[in-house]
Amino acid sequence: ATIRRCVEDLNPDPSHPGCIYSQMHMCLAPCFQGCTDEEYQQEVGRVVAFLDAEGQPLIRGLETDRARASEALDFEAAGKLHRRLEKVHEVLRQKPGLARNLRDLHAVIVERGAQPKSITFFRLRGGEIHGPFHLSLDENVARPVPLDQQLHELLALPPRPEDSPSPSPWEHLSLLARWYYSSFRTGEILPLGPNQEIPHARLIRLCRKVLAPA
Repeated sequence: ATIRRCVEDLNPDPSHPGCIYSQMHMCLAPCFQGCTDEEYQQEVGRVVAFLDAEGQPLIRGLETDRARASEALDFEAAGKLHRRLEKVHEVLRQKPGLARNLRDLHAVIVERGAQPKSITFFRLRGGEIHGPFHLSLDENVARPVPLDQQLHELLALPPRPEDSPSPSPWEHLSLLARWYYSSFRTGEILPLGPNQEIPHARLIRLCRKVLAPA
């Protein structure tokens, strides 16, 4: 069962009529106290942990159990575990690209610059937008510094002081979401891992894609 499918504010009451999903046992039915507060919080915690870890602990566990079932020639059990794995992967595929823990929301945004054959970058660190940073990719311009080094120096962010207050991310996230989900978006985004290391080869390919004629 899912936690719940409705979006109304919860005011648990045994007299609440519920809905078709609660009648089919497809949710926890907190609306009419079909579960205790502890059960509800426990299930929410499981979902948060699943999303926070990108489902990897559950996937590894199911893969291990499937391998054991196959080795034991219990192909029926292995088939059931395989179908569960497919459902987990399907859930993860439906997750929007920006849906991740805020502290892990790191990326480089690539947009066409105002000048010909130029790129404008923005760095996203923990949901906070930095930039813009500008770079010319005109092949006729002499480059005393290799492009990889230019990108490294251009996009490097100073470490945030430990005692500095964390900025409110909501305005940054609002701007990011409006850009990311816009049907008129022309730029690209390169998600980064927890160490925020920038893969320069992939970034250069994105730059060329953005500069390519429409």
